[in-house]
Amino acid sequence: MYGEANYFNILNTAKQNKKKVIYEKRVMPMRKKTRVKRGIIIFLFVVNYIPYISAQKICLKNNLIHDAVLIPNLSAEWTLSDKLSIDLNAAYNPFQFSDTKKWKLIAFRPEIRFWTFKKYAGAFWGVHVGYKFFNMGGIGIDIPSFGDLSSSRVQGSMYDAGITFGHQWILSPRWGIEAFLGVGYAKSVYDEYVCVKCGEKSGRYNDDYFGPTKTGISLVYMLK
Repeated sequence: MYGEANYFNILNTAKQNKKKVIYEKRVMPMRKKTRVKRGIIIFLFVVNYIPYISAQKICLKNNLIHDAVLIPNLSAEWTLSDKLSIDLNAAYNPFQFSDTKKWKLIAFRPEIRFWTFKKYAGAFWGVHVGYKFFNMGGIGIDIPSFGDLSSSRVQGSMYDAGITFGHQWILSPRWGIEAFLGVGYAKSVYDEYVCVKCGEKSGRYNDDYFGPTKTGISLVYMLK
């Protein structure tokens, strides 16, 4: 019995070693080639797209309202046509203020804008979508969908989509300011913890929200 069991163990080990050799000699090189091909395709796409971007009017923006609540952010916007532009916004807050207070998040929100007069001047309408990952608690603010987080913590993701109306004013050839408000739908999927520092969950929630999804007063700088 022992000899038979030992024989099967040796046989299984040999099979595993053979599979490992096949993986290292055949599968890994194929995966490396696939990654190289993907990298080349992405590189060629970027190189092909750079002349298009460089030929457009581009501006950088900073949302002052987000700055006021300690959320560093930056937006880039460039033209697609005489009346259309695309705005890409990113916000990132990695800071933890103390063991019992945190306001961490990372967010991305692209938006297509239609300018009623001319691009980067006057009123505009937009359609936006967004994603946000958050981890916050102990902040003592009543936040829609989450309630009062004075002693608890929430961690999860939020997806949103909506329409935006805004206006941009030209201050100089390089500088401007814009104000906007977006409304729509947001879906939050998150875990709630009984305290900020502990890992004890009080529940997992799915929340649907209709209302304002974005707002801001942004300082605008024209690159070209």
